[in-house]
Amino acid sequence: MSSLVVGKSWLTLEELSQYLCFSKEKIYLLLKARQIPAVKVGRHWRFNRQQVDEWLISLTPSVEPPDIAEKPQYSASLEIVRPAGEIKVVLQKEVVDPKLQNDLWETYHDTFERNKEKAAQDQRSYDRSTFIDALTDPDYLKFVLVKDDSIKGLSLATNNL
Repeated sequence: MSSLVVGKSWLTLEELSQYLCFSKEKIYLLLKARQIPAVKVGRHWRFNRQQVDEWLISLTPSVEPPDIAEKPQYSASLEIVRPAGEIKVVLQKEVVDPKLQNDLWETYHDTFERNKEKAAQDQRSYDRSTFIDALTDPDYLKFVLVKDDSIKGLSLATNNL
């Protein structure tokens, strides 16, 4: 951006193009549609920089902050809790508890064996040792589906293969 634009209150079309990184054609389209604040002085357009900045801010979508009551507590695992009888999704970083490892292996193995023929695409199949390695690997995310205190499903995800 030109140093001439920095301290100016009113910008020419050329300066506005530079300031916004818009082509002159884009600015003319905005002018024609009356979507950008401007004043025509004779044959030339002028743009109040403060109004342009406010216009830009008005275009920025506002993001509502999450309801604090729904904010999950972060620890070794992240649990998104739903009302009783519904599925809970528990995001595990590392699973080191041998009983939980065993329960997850049984769920994974039983589900995979039951649905092997129905799978729409190839799925990675783990043996028990590789599965336990994945459970303890912090690069893997483990999404555990729980209903009525019983594990109903599991998904492993990583970008580091």
